[in-house]
Amino acid sequence: MLTRIPAVASAAAAVVPRGSDHVLMAAVVLKDTAAPFDEDAALAYCARELPAYMRPRRIRPLADLPLTENGKVDRAQLARLVTTPDPRGPTDTHPMLRSPQ
Repeated sequence: MLTRIPAVASAAAAVVPRGSDHVLMAAVVLKDTAAPFDEDAALAYCARELPAYMRPRRIRPLADLPLTENGKVDRAQLARLVTTPDPRGPTDTHPMLRSPQ
């Protein structure tokens, strides 16, 4: 679904434990890494197009999706990447994970 957004080249999601619950987190690889990524617009798109249980809580842009030796998305590594703060800190072009509003 996220790959229907024009700026997104590829996307993947992972279920991440959060306290006694689990949340869906997503990562996207942008077609133009220099272009801004509007997480709020992407989340709003998901809210319009997906049932509640399929909506990611947050969406983080990554340079590449982590892959296993077999070329499949490494969901465990993806979960770590989407929950680890970006060492560059928040920026206008690639916002950090934010709390849902």
